[in-house]
Parts: sequence; structure tokens; C-alpha cells
Amino acid sequence: MCPLIAMAIFVMALCFTSFTNFAQAASFPTGYRQLGWFYKPSSDATSDTLAKNYDDFVLTRGDENYRDDLKAKGISSPFLQYVRFDAIQDPGSCNAQPYHNQVADKVGDFCSISTNHPDWFLLDVNGKRMYNAGYVMMDPGNADWRSFFLSRVQASQQTYKWDGMFLDNVEGSLSKRKQYNQLPAKYPTDSSYQTAINGMLGYLYGWFKSAGRPLFANLISLKPTSVWFTYMKNLDGAMAECWATGWGTGWRTTSDWLENLSRVEQTQSSGKRALIIGQGDKGNTSRQQFAYASFLLVDNTRAIFRYALANYYTEAWLYSNYNLDLGIPLGARYQSGTQWCRDYSKGKVCVDPAAHTSSITTQ
Repeated sequence: MCPLIAMAIFVMALCFTSFTNFAQAASFPTGYRQLGWFYKPSSDATSDTLAKNYDDFVLTRGDENYRDDLKAKGISSPFLQYVRFDAIQDPGSCNAQPYHNQVADKVGDFCSISTNHPDWFLLDVNGKRMYNAGYVMMDPGNADWRSFFLSRVQASQQTYKWDGMFLDNVEGSLSKRKQYNQLPAKYPTDSSYQTAINGMLGYLYGWFKSAGRPLFANLISLKPTSVWFTYMKNLDGAMAECWATGWGTGWRTTSDWLENLSRVEQTQSSGKRALIIGQGDKGNTSRQQFAYASFLLVDNTRAIFRYALANYYTEAWLYSNYNLDLGIPLGARYQSGTQWCRDYSKGKVCVDPAAHTSSITTQ
């Protein structure tokens, strides 16, 4: 296909997929990147650095001053408030101040819920509450719990002037429950568990959509991966926390890598956004380039990228390839031998998923 025709078709496609509830670039930015920051203020960089290099932000209740400083420095995209979806904190005392990263964040909340609403907790097959690192799992299918959760997030969003919300730990199967040997008695199958979770997402999304506020979630333990799209019907965007690369030093198979790319493409084409993270060590620049190049193969301005390691999300890892000016894409990715490539008006990107190599070239 002629590059000019391909470019015209590509631009037309972008025009027909405008997204009203979430700010987004009308065209590909000069330098071409779309970087995301989460979930707390940086421990090693100034707010000036973040405002200069990152485009989309997720922060936590209590970070409002930091958020407003970033807004004053020119960040115009909606700031999403981080909240645990799956659990509430047991602070260890009825008089202790809980963390603000979950909805039971007032002094005495846990004790009150524990005493007056024991049915809100998700119980395992032995009838016990499911504890993990000081947090206790809640029942996503309980109507009263859903109502309490929504009332708290509504109040927090409005009182502290957040633009939208990011829900963490939205499980897509029982895989994590099995890992912790905590199978919920009420949901014995993946399907029943997914139905309860999606029901709660739909309940929350009704208010967020009517209020014009974006709702995002970190979708984990997907089984099958198509659950992503089931949940996406009740979200404006979702995070894939280990995308293109594997966890640690491992790698995804070629088929898994292709599925990752296809999922992001399909997500964007449906008018949603994808927040994708390539996991790896800071100094592993070849792995970083592999992840970023994979992102460049599929981004149509609705994807958000970060290369990081889960335990170091407060560190700003910045790489020289983020500043390469590739221009705009001339079309979709295509296969060339063992590589997948994409042509840009000022360069080209190629990735070999089997050899774990990549190239980003500019004219």
C-alpha cells in the first residue's frame, strides 16, 4: 500500500475513535512517547522532571498537593486516584489510622465493618477470612459492600477533587486465590468469581460513566486472557502489569507476546486505553528497548507505557530512546521474516520476539 494512503487511513481511524471521558492527544506528539506514572510521588526525581517526561498519572489519597503541583506545571490529563478493589486494611487497632489506599480509611472503619457487617468479607472454604499482608479480602458479589464501596469512592473523588479512579488487584480468575491456598467458598469456579467481580465493576462504572470520570483497573491473573475484554466493558482503561516481557529475567513466548500486542490493539480500537508495563531491571537497556519497541509497534495514541520493576515504581527510569523523534506511524505493524516491524514517517521499529532483540531507527 502507498505510504500516503496508509497514513490517510490511519488518521481517519483515529478520528472515528475519539474518547470524550479521558484526555488524549489529537495527534502523535513530537518525539513520540506516552509515558505513565504511578502510584506515589517520586523518590528520586522532582515534580518538574515528572511533569516534563510523563503524560498520565495515578496517585493515592494524601498526594493531592503533589498532584496539584503537577497540574500547575502543565499536566492536563486526568489524575486517577489509586484504590484497592479487592480488600480493606486491618490496621491492627480500632484507634489506628488506616492507609488511604483503600475505602475503609477512617479510624475505626475495620472494627465497625468486622462487627456490624461480617457478611461483607470473602470467606474461604474453611469459613475463615482471607488475610494477606494486613489486608482482608472482601466479597465483590455482596450488594451492601458494593454500595459502601461506591459511597466512599464518590465522597473521596468529590471531596479531594480527583478526576477519576484506578482500581488495583482486579482478579480475572482464582489463580491468585489458589496461590495463597485461599479458595473462596462462595465462588468455587473461575466463572462464578469473574461474574461477581464484573458485576461490581459494572455497578461502579455506572456512576463513573454518568459523572464523566474515567475508571481504570489493574487486571491480574487473567484466565483466559479474554476476560480482559469482559471486564473492559465496564472500564475506560486497564493495566497489563507484565506486558511484552516476562516477570524477572524471563521472557514471554512468541505466541504470548503476539497475544499481548493484539490485546492492546483491540483495546484501543474499541475506544479504550491500555496502560502497559514492561518489567525489567533498570540497567538492562536491551530489555527496555525490547519493551518500548513492542509498545511502538501497537500504540495508536491510546496506549500508555512504562518500563519499570514492580518494587521500584517510585523511581523515574528515563531512557534516551524516549526522546527519539520517529514522526507518526504510516500504518499497522507487519511481519518481516522473524521480526515484526512498523514504519514511521521519520524512522522504523522492529522486534524479534523469539530472539528477544529490537531496533529503533530514525532517519
